[in-house]
Amino acid sequence: MNNVSHVNEYIRNTVAEVKQHYNMKETAATNGPEGTVSKKTQVSLELLEQGMRGLQDNIKNINQEYLDDVDLRTLLTTLVENIHGVSQAI
Repeated sequence: MNNVSHVNEYIRNTVAEVKQHYNMKETAATNGPEGTVSKKTQVSLELLEQGMRGLQDNIKNINQEYLDDVDLRTLLTTLVENIHGVSQAI
């Protein structure tokens, strides 16, 4: 889960730097042409991080020791597909 958090944090920092460089409002949505990731990608990363955190919490509720045995990266594709399915329904 830490890898997802690190990627999300890196993207947030990068977007903040681009907004500052181009004197964009904090609340302005980026769409890619500014040299950074789009707002949709940022939202997807937030959803991914929340999903991974929820999955981690569910595993902890079953047995804390299971977290050591589960490689959460193996579940990433399934989580991304679920997020994609939900985002298409919106």
